[in-house]
Parts: sequence; structure tokens; C-alpha cells
Amino acid sequence: MIPEKKKQNRNRPKAIVDITYCTGCEVCVLVCPVDCIAIVESALSFNGIAEIDEGTCTGCNLCAIDCPWEAITMIRPDGSQNIYNKQLIKMRGYA
Repeated sequence: MIPEKKKQNRNRPKAIVDITYCTGCEVCVLVCPVDCIAIVESALSFNGIAEIDEGTCTGCNLCAIDCPWEAITMIRPDGSQNIYNKQLIKMRGYA
């Protein structure tokens, strides 16, 4: 019998939505490979705003790269986001 492996607590980044910039355009919903983003009703936007299921999110960064309003930020477990900002600049063609 093979012993059951313990789940490892990965130090993955998490996506944070800035609700003041989110317009509910659903671009993030379309690009998410694990379907962890949903648009929920909000008084801030008639389209709603993005809500991310942190338990399902893999930290792939696709939503942050493709968000046209820059409303999604990837935050590392230590609270930093430097590497992700550099990656976003490069992916959007500014570097």
C-alpha cells in the first residue's frame, strides 16, 4: 500500500481585486484556466465586480495580465508584488 501524501501548503501568490477599478467586464473570467473567478453583484458597478475563490486560484497571473483596467494584482505570501509588476509590464509590451 502506498501511503497517502500530505497536502503541501504552497507559497503561491494570490489574486486581489481592487473593487474601485473593476468594471465587471468579465475578461478575467474568460482567461482563468481553473474557473475560480465569478462576477458578483455590486453597488459599485452595474455589471458587478470580479470575485476570486482563493482556494481554487493557482496564482497563474493570467487574470492580472489580461485585465484591461489593471484591477487585479498578484500578491506574494510575503506581501510583495515586485516580480509580478515586472512581468505585467513585459507581457503588456511596455518593456
